[in-house]
Amino acid sequence: MTLSSPPSVPPDPDARQREALRQVIADIERGHAQSGRPRLVATGFPAVDQDLPDGGLASGAVHEISGPLAHGFAARILSQLAGPVLWFRPQKEKALLYAPTLQAMGCRVEHWFIAYTPTPRDLLWGLEEGLRSGAVDAVVGEPETALTMTASRRLQLAAERGKTLGLILTGQQPGVHQSVGQLSPYQSVGQLSPSTLTSRWHISPAPSSDPAGLARWQIHLLKLRNASAASWSVDAEPGKGVG
Repeated sequence: MTLSSPPSVPPDPDARQREALRQVIADIERGHAQSGRPRLVATGFPAVDQDLPDGGLASGAVHEISGPLAHGFAARILSQLAGPVLWFRPQKEKALLYAPTLQAMGCRVEHWFIAYTPTPRDLLWGLEEGLRSGAVDAVVGEPETALTMTASRRLQLAAERGKTLGLILTGQQPGVHQSVGQLSPYQSVGQLSPSTLTSRWHISPAPSSDPAGLARWQIHLLKLRNASAASWSVDAEPGKGVG
């Protein structure tokens, strides 16, 4: 009897990408010490930080940022960090992160690693791996839809284990049930989709009367453990804000 060879199995592109990401994380980990990582990270706006219970955002936690200025607020936060950042974006995302603007805001983009993921599942997998590894100062993700309760809990636990700051950028609106429709960003947090993330923010432009045209941001704190919802109207310093 002649035994035939088993049919060849085509390589799994997702498996290759995941292994490549594991290698990137391992390389970062070898060259970056955890000991210097701050327990708290400032938002970059003193008026906001002084009103927060701990004076900043907790590292080892995940924070959601929504609104048209979500990327700008995230960049202000990331500019406070000296170590590497891992950023996950959907593969179909066409808008690029503009390095010169980020550098003008104080971000050390030479230490950033940006990964474009083919599926929402891959993006969540990458976020969880990056947060748990403890190899970077921060992990940023741009999921295409609101996180489920299970996904938010897994990411929060991974951040706590890796002592890593996590930022979730959700675009124009905070994560909400579709049936709620278009919410005012400062409505009751009870209308937000369930989540175990540590804080949730909405960032939008604010009216400015500055003769030089200095931009102002409206920063809404929708949810934070051990704190009440709040709102601030702040100046975006020259070279420190992006739309």
